[in-house]
Amino acid sequence: MSVLPVVSEVSSLSDDEIRSKLKEFGYNPPPIQDDITRKILRKKLIRFIDPSITFEEKVWDDEDSNDDETEVTSTRIRRRNETPRCPVSVKNHPGRQSGLTRLIAILSVVTLIPLLLYVWYFV
Repeated sequence: MSVLPVVSEVSSLSDDEIRSKLKEFGYNPPPIQDDITRKILRKKLIRFIDPSITFEEKVWDDEDSNDDETEVTSTRIRRRNETPRCPVSVKNHPGRQSGLTRLIAILSVVTLIPLLLYVWYFV
């Protein structure tokens, strides 16, 4: 099955048709109340119809977010086994991870000490 007919077929469906087709695949869709939900459910339906289709989305970087400028980008559809045209670089933020790990450790100790004192004192 070709990519474009599937996408155009799903794009022409009404909200009720999208929900009923998703139910046919065994998925219980939420009510469609806005364009974001509609877009997500259309993508989900396309993936049910042809699992080899994927959607490329723009990856936002901190440098990209500029309040004064609004940039419109298009979404290109490709097959899952197709390699991307250019690799997307992923920045490694080890400082953020270690900070998160530290926070989890501190919260664990803070909640564990009163529990241990309670058990030691009352049991």
